[in-house]
Amino acid sequence: FPSHDRERIFGSGTNLQNIPKGVCRRMFIADEGKCFIEGDLSQAEARVVAYLAEEEQMICVFEEGGDIHDATAKAIGCDRVTAKGINFGLNYGRTAHGLAVGLGISVKKAQDFIDEYFRKFPKVREFMEKAKNTVRRQRFIQTITRRRRRFPDYNMMPIPKGVVYKDLSEEEKHEIKREMETMNSAGYRD
Repeated sequence: FPSHDRERIFGSGTNLQNIPKGVCRRMFIADEGKCFIEGDLSQAEARVVAYLAEEEQMICVFEEGGDIHDATAKAIGCDRVTAKGINFGLNYGRTAHGLAVGLGISVKKAQDFIDEYFRKFPKVREFMEKAKNTVRRQRFIQTITRRRRRFPDYNMMPIPKGVVYKDLSEEEKHEIKREMETMNSAGYRD
């Protein structure tokens, strides 16, 4: 296995989600009368961004069962892998330089993709700017579940990379928890 797979298997807190697909997962057998259920909250962070930003074009993609990375690729004129990098990268505060390094493209090309992304999805930019301004003004940001992340020592300089966007993973965790509760209430048990 590549080293990252070994770490995932032997790391602390390992669960089936962290086990590589294929042969490794087939090594696990459920007790008699029980089964494993594999679920995928497909593109959860992008769904959260679409919802929080009220970006109707993105919401429409999800409601129609589409793939946001394919839709982004079509909208900004790139391949799906690049679109996926842009969707996740921008959600977590990556700059044109960070995207360029991560995607193996020029900084100019990365900036062109970012500019086109925000032209196609303007409410995402508005949401991000609003979140940054909230942190500047109130020294905290509040998630949709009313959790507050405080920044008492924030000095009014540019927002540190990823500060606002880390709350997306909080929202994703809550979404996963809600889905698991739904499965439990439907009769699925450990």
